[in-house]
Amino acid sequence: MNPFSALAIAVATCQFLGFTSAIFSESWKICNTKPGHDNAPNTRIRAIAEHLVRLNDVVRHLMQYPNGTSLSAGDEAIMMLGKNCDEVALRLFDALNGLQKK
Repeated sequence: MNPFSALAIAVATCQFLGFTSAIFSESWKICNTKPGHDNAPNTRIRAIAEHLVRLNDVVRHLMQYPNGTSLSAGDEAIMMLGKNCDEVALRLFDALNGLQKK
């Protein structure tokens, strides 16, 4: 992997960790909000999750290798982490949509 790609992945990973922290923080706020109060946390957490999904797309794009080249074990782990995050984001979107219907 060339140095610029490695740097880009490192930066994207740091952003990913920051957004993950924000998701947990906003989730905590939502869990502790009394029913019938401000819906703004739901909007913020949806925006954070959407940004995380876009960030995962960027990481996947940066990690594309030419045909026949295999990913390293670390790259495989990063790809799996991104896939898991996308799955969690989809479940989160479903949950937020369910909250809006109530």
